[in-house]
Amino acid sequence: MRSIIEHFRVEQLTEENVLTIQSPLLLSVGDRDDLITLPEIAKLYHSQDQKKTFLAIHPNSPHPISKLDLLS
Repeated sequence: MRSIIEHFRVEQLTEENVLTIQSPLLLSVGDRDDLITLPEIAKLYHSQDQKKTFLAIHPNSPHPISKLDLLS
């Protein structure tokens, strides 16, 4: 898990990268997320094909990865 997280710290996904995904896409974010802001996820959502992209905003929720113990 740690290597995946480190990879995304170095390699940033762009809107163009995400556009290449052919399958339906669910963007999911918590409204109290400290890692991905609502304006960021909204911008990504609006840059995508609306026929295959869905957005879920979870109330009273932080970013799930912030709950993980990455030191173990």
